[in-house]
Amino acid sequence: MGAPGKRMRLGTKSCAECRRRKVRCIFPQEQERCDACRAHGSSCVPQEKQSSGDGTAASGAEDVAALKRRLDELEALMRGLPGDMVSRRSGSTHGAEGGGLSHGSSSMSPSLSDDRSPASVGSMLQPPSYPLCPSLISTAQMSPALQNSPLINLFRATSIFDPIPCADADAHPAPLLTPTASSRLRQCLTQFAPYLPRPDRVAELFTATQRYWGTWPPYFAGAPSDSGQDDDRLLEPVQQVPVAETKFHSALVSGRPCPTAKAILFLALCVQQTPKRAARRLLLPASVTQQALVDTYVETARALLRLDAEEASNGGTLDGVEALNMMYKLCINAGRPQRAWTCNREAIAAAICAGLPVRAARTSWNRRAAQAWAMAWRAERYMAMTLGLPSCTSALHPGLVLSPDESVVSTILYHLAVLCGKIIDRDQSGGDGDDDDGYATTLRLDAELVNAQRRLFPAHWWAADHLAPDLDQAAGWHRQSCKVLFFTALQLVHLPYLARAAADARYLPSRHAAMSAARGVCAAYCEFRRWSKGGAELCQMMDFRAFSAALVLTAAVMECTVAEQAVRTLDALDAARRGVYMADEDYDVVVPYFGRIRINRAFFEPKQQESEEEVAAAAAAAASAWFNTVEFSTNDFLVDFHLDAGDAAAAAATMTTSELCCDWGELGLGYASMDWGHSFTCGPFVDVEGAAIT
Repeated sequence: MGAPGKRMRLGTKSCAECRRRKVRCIFPQEQERCDACRAHGSSCVPQEKQSSGDGTAASGAEDVAALKRRLDELEALMRGLPGDMVSRRSGSTHGAEGGGLSHGSSSMSPSLSDDRSPASVGSMLQPPSYPLCPSLISTAQMSPALQNSPLINLFRATSIFDPIPCADADAHPAPLLTPTASSRLRQCLTQFAPYLPRPDRVAELFTATQRYWGTWPPYFAGAPSDSGQDDDRLLEPVQQVPVAETKFHSALVSGRPCPTAKAILFLALCVQQTPKRAARRLLLPASVTQQALVDTYVETARALLRLDAEEASNGGTLDGVEALNMMYKLCINAGRPQRAWTCNREAIAAAICAGLPVRAARTSWNRRAAQAWAMAWRAERYMAMTLGLPSCTSALHPGLVLSPDESVVSTILYHLAVLCGKIIDRDQSGGDGDDDDGYATTLRLDAELVNAQRRLFPAHWWAADHLAPDLDQAAGWHRQSCKVLFFTALQLVHLPYLARAAADARYLPSRHAAMSAARGVCAAYCEFRRWSKGGAELCQMMDFRAFSAALVLTAAVMECTVAEQAVRTLDALDAARRGVYMADEDYDVVVPYFGRIRINRAFFEPKQQESEEEVAAAAAAAASAWFNTVEFSTNDFLVDFHLDAGDAAAAAATMTTSELCCDWGELGLGYASMDWGHSFTCGPFVDVEGAAIT
């Protein structure tokens, strides 16, 4: 403000500034500043008055009012400054902290001589944690998931300043927990402590399950990258266990909910896939089963994740997404697909709140976050397709991209996830599938899947001996998992039209494709189980998919009249060969293009015995008191296979439409004459190996 000038002559109504400028001072009605002061942006202060002894209180009130007005003016000026000026001001403050106090050192040096300790003085010199101007930089602290909201876009469109970029959540350390959250964390860990094995047994658990780590999310066995984050490159086997122990114990005592939950879930995976014999020796308490102990670990991790979600500013963190991915793996291994799908949904919600999809397209984005997001949305689509549920990610959702340096397995899983999304869209469209457009969509999806199989799957994966004994267990599991997932998707594409093929010949290609895909699932599953490293404890979800494919094959066979009657006839013949055909009546069928088969039973009367006791003993000694007689009758020249009665034209028409599908038990269907016949008497019931047919 400078040195005060000489006292002015009073008596006018002009303010001090207008008096100094020697201009006319005009006060508009109901305004506290004159026109000249408003035009120059200066404060409008009245001329000085001589203080009197009785006006001290009034003068103090006026000074307070003037100070408030001045403060309001300064706040208005700060709101009008561009955002980059504020950011530069904040950066200069951080620079002063790092490089020393160049301008303010002389003014701050006297504070070192007071009673404060050096630590408290150092805390005074640090920049404030709150923003300098919250109204200007609040958008940078907003959740990344809300950056594209309509109101924010409208604000950006109408603003004359450059938009302030969103701050990366990964670039800043997590804030400290509140006292309440810290107390809840300690309480949760105290309740979990009795179920935690000793450190030496934890190391044994890690050693016993090390071979399975390649099939888990690589959050504890991955190699650290240059940026300090974990990627999907596994360490050497001799290095995995020590590194995992270090990461596990560090996360367990980190004092943060999500790292602690990840450590507990990693231990749960080890407990879940520990062999039964080793589990009985290593786990504590001994009275608790493996699955019950895993459930306890999962519930503890869920409590920690809820605590982390409550404490997170935006509702989601990267560690939380990774923990939910590990929980998904636990549910899949345990054969709980619906729980696994729920974990997928929670992981995607946390990833969206943390801004992972928005930043997925960045080339400089760290690999750890990209892998966590990819695992979440891909697995959600697999489970939604399997369970017939809608997906929460659409084809236009941000972040559904493929990195250029992905492995063969990751590339296959990405394209399968995209195709699974298309299958879900077709299934959730609401149509019943009878229209031509729905079936055209099915054929198009079939073509895309077949093209993906030819283009993405390596040729040596389909070789007979591709699962070599020296192949890594994780590599073999990933191969067969991709195959099972691919054939499951192909099967589900054609499954809605499987039953309609019996009534409408247009859908026969779908029937054949669904049956072929089901056989592919069963073949890939059996090939993996026959492999020396295909342990049964790896994944129960793979067992379920193989069982579902077997059900499709069984249902299709049961709908086949020829197969049904052939199986029934062969069962009757096998029972008769053993002498145990115990039906109430004889079995008589006419097999098309073969002849007549008749199985009757003849009562076996034992020889006359001296007493009833001996008769009962002889009957009890025999496994069966019945003999079965099997007769085959046919003609050498199978040219007159027709119905004996009825109209010949009708019979011919019936044979044309039925043939093998006719009822073989209809005795009116047969040959006009039989040139030869054979009769076999079977029984009594004896061992199969020693059975003789006479």
